[in-house]
Amino acid sequence: MSAPDDPAGRVRISPRALTRIVERAAASVPGVTEHGGGLDRVTGRRFPRFDVRVNDASTRADVEAHIAIVWPAPAVAIARAVQETIAEWLDAMAGLEARAVDVEVGYAERAPRRLTERDVAAAKRRPQVAPAHARALPVWRPRYVARHPHAATWAPLRPVSLREPAARSPRIGARAGAKPRRVAAPLPIVVARAAAPRPVPVARVAAPASARVLPVRAPRTAPVVRVTAPTGSPSSRPVRVVTPPAPSVIRVAASPAPTTRGDGSR
Repeated sequence: MSAPDDPAGRVRISPRALTRIVERAAASVPGVTEHGGGLDRVTGRRFPRFDVRVNDASTRADVEAHIAIVWPAPAVAIARAVQETIAEWLDAMAGLEARAVDVEVGYAERAPRRLTERDVAAAKRRPQVAPAHARALPVWRPRYVARHPHAATWAPLRPVSLREPAARSPRIGARAGAKPRRVAAPLPIVVARAAAPRPVPVARVAAPASARVLPVRAPRTAPVVRVTAPTGSPSSRPVRVVTPPAPSVIRVAASPAPTTRGDGSR
């Protein structure tokens, strides 16, 4: 990226191209892997993810990297290697200075073999960039030829007089038959003075006299009379047996037979 005051112009790299450079830089570090499918891209759970912010007025960049690594592996060593590699790639590929590179390990995937710190340290941090040569483009510059004002090719100048337009002030006329109205100033508002209320006298309340406590004598206890239960059982009286009277024999009298008279009446 050239300086802002460079007469040849400025080169601006799009954020999409910078994100692609950061992705390739992180993928070159041993232990960094991809995780997630099409649905994870929509939900934001796909790894790796990158956020690159560049200020157009400066040559510095801020990068946030969310990566997935294999396991078992030294996670801290891999995160530091990703920071260093992204900074080197931005400098070599885009001419930007990485002001801050934040790396977050969001997922760990099982690997068939263990990755050591020696394997991470042996990886190259700076990319293999082939030199590129740009051909200089021809620049067309217009030529200006100074000519004398009295040359024959120039037409004689004629004086041109400009007329200044007369400034007209708008006239405001009163309507016919309109009578001017006199507007009287409003009377000043009289502010009544409010006197503070008189203080209310506070009546003094005397404390009640202390009540006299009369001594109360407890009633005398009545003597307890001892009652002795009888030692022997009470005398038993003989029970009289009442025999019911014998039933009497009831005699049944037969009614006399009806007599018949000589006339045949009874």
